[in-house]
Amino acid sequence: MKNIITLALLFFSLMAQSQNFIDTHFPQYEDLEESTVIHVTAKSFELASFVIPADDKEGEELREFIASVKSVDFVSVDALANAKDEYKRGNSILENGFEELMNIKEKGNRFSFYIDQENDIVYELVGIGISEDEFFLVSVTGEMKLDVISSMISKIDSDQLKPLRKLKEYQASDFEVYPNPVRSSSSLNVTVPETLIGGQGNLYDLKGGVISTFEITDALHILNTSNMEPGTYIVSLEKESLVIKKQIVVVR
Repeated sequence: MKNIITLALLFFSLMAQSQNFIDTHFPQYEDLEESTVIHVTAKSFELASFVIPADDKEGEELREFIASVKSVDFVSVDALANAKDEYKRGNSILENGFEELMNIKEKGNRFSFYIDQENDIVYELVGIGISEDEFFLVSVTGEMKLDVISSMISKIDSDQLKPLRKLKEYQASDFEVYPNPVRSSSSLNVTVPETLIGGQGNLYDLKGGVISTFEITDALHILNTSNMEPGTYIVSLEKESLVIKKQIVVVR
């Protein structure tokens, strides 16, 4: 039987006001009997904010999160025969419209996270993954900061949203590149999450060609951009099963 997970917020939920990645590309799984579905709308978060104590420090962070989120959606399907194919299809779609943030391979499980971001504001965070025969999708929409998303999601007591906790676990929001855009006659500062120190960094062009490679030995790496052609590139930090990426723009 179809399971509708009702977090405390879901009690007040209304119909979504706009489509997200799941609605657009994987709507067939939202109505399957075998699916587990979470749908929390902006109105749900607004109503929940009334019960947060005004003088609570953690509550301030939660109120900031509530104010920036429009919806949280989760869909998982157990024993999906073509789970791997759907995972590949989802990644292929996301690669053409979103910025890849992180991917993880561990013990046969695979997780990928993408963001629709502009000027450090995340408009949609999408997670897609497979675990054994389970296929799952997560979408968080709004006008959000990545560090706030990571912090808040890690505190939600829900097994269904557990994959999103990896953003906090692997310190994805600690990965920063600046200035961005960067001049071709200058250098780029790369702030490295502690979990990736000891790994390897790569600079790629958009076709996947390797421009340069560097060892990650400290929490700050200076990447020389001298003589680089103007354009968009990808800085990738890799260690064991974890890869975190960010796009940079080089200008003259």
